[in-house]
Amino acid sequence: MKKPAVFLIRISDNPISMWFAGRSYESWYNAGFTDIQIIEAITPETMHDCGIDIKFAPIKSFGKYQRPFSDTEKCIFYSHAKALKIIQRKTNPGIILEHDAELIEPLSDDVYKYDITSLGSIRHANGKFGQTPALSYLITPKISKMLYKHLTTITCHGNVDAYINEFMVKYGTQLKHINHVNHMKDETIGNTIVHPIGHQKK
Repeated sequence: MKKPAVFLIRISDNPISMWFAGRSYESWYNAGFTDIQIIEAITPETMHDCGIDIKFAPIKSFGKYQRPFSDTEKCIFYSHAKALKIIQRKTNPGIILEHDAELIEPLSDDVYKYDITSLGSIRHANGKFGQTPALSYLITPKISKMLYKHLTTITCHGNVDAYINEFMVKYGTQLKHINHVNHMKDETIGNTIVHPIGHQKK
């Protein structure tokens, strides 16, 4: 079976993003995914003229804290929508990666029978896995079109992971393949996302 194209979201002028993206690219390429296409991430500087319209609630109501979306959180929405917009015009499924998605186990054959499935998670020190739906997921053009339309017509109240996960539950599978991709963390390198704290829900 021909391996699907991989769409790797990265910020080309950000050293942190490029460091992670380099490791991610290498892990997928070495596993035989030779069609890796770079998606230039939407940033706070480009999000207002990126040609994608996403509405955000004034205050996030999903998650532990109630607060406004940060600009970098909004940009993650736009970047995934940009990738979805590309895949929806294709004839075959694609795999969308955030820059810190490292392939650590070969994809099982049954991955390809789903219209959308999560491939990765974060490994915690206690040995448990934390779900990260937006980190890495396989998606068909049909579901890409549906998810893009959903993200650009609703008012978003939580991070993009919540809406990707919603589609996995409804149209594919949620947790079956999350051991394949590791959400890389390196405190010495840092990260590219700003997470304001805000007020904890009562």
